[in-house]
Amino acid sequence: MLRDREITSTIVNISFIGQFGVASRGSGTMIHSSGVILTNAHIIPANYGGYGGSYQCIVSIPDPATGEPRDLYYGSPMVVDALSKKYDLAFIKIEGTYEEEGSKLPKAVFPSQFVSYDDAKYCRNNGELALGDKVRVYGYPEIGGGKNLIITEGIVSGFDRERGYIFTSAKMSHGNSGGLAVDANGCMIGIPTRVNRDNLESLGILLSNSEIERFLADILKMIDEDKGSH
Repeated sequence: MLRDREITSTIVNISFIGQFGVASRGSGTMIHSSGVILTNAHIIPANYGGYGGSYQCIVSIPDPATGEPRDLYYGSPMVVDALSKKYDLAFIKIEGTYEEEGSKLPKAVFPSQFVSYDDAKYCRNNGELALGDKVRVYGYPEIGGGKNLIITEGIVSGFDRERGYIFTSAKMSHGNSGGLAVDANGCMIGIPTRVNRDNLESLGILLSNSEIERFLADILKMIDEDKGSH
């Protein structure tokens, strides 16, 4: 049986705070113990300018038992120009601790070894994803308040392989973007990215692992080409 506490510590809340409050919010998955987070590029404001710019990037790590905020940090977006735009993917790197004025939360520790999602732990002997397979979605949807981690369940409702999408009946809303979607074993199948709605119902859209793998492969190719040019 999937133990949620083994995964929940790795799902972070990402907020961009501007002069007039929260400018953008989303979710992310800690993919490296040094504090590297994978998320959707569209949650990062286009005119984000770093520490001296218009926004502060705040990352909240949850209590794995309750999903409530436990540790707060500053983050720095790592956008890979054209590739982030093409795939709607980017990284955020934790850079230091953040203390919210009036907060009762204890000061977080930094530098730190962060709990990261271990895909290999859950993805052994997994068959190809098929219609009707169970899906679990982790993130911070506005419909759930936007601050505490929310988990929803559904099934694989369909595919759009041309665009690298998986459709799911698992409930999703604004704020889920950039989080994590897994199968019944806890194996990552994609990133919650969009919601399609009509007058009566909605379907969540996951950016599939195949697109994430292409994004990472293109980054490595770009790095190799850059090395070759020097």
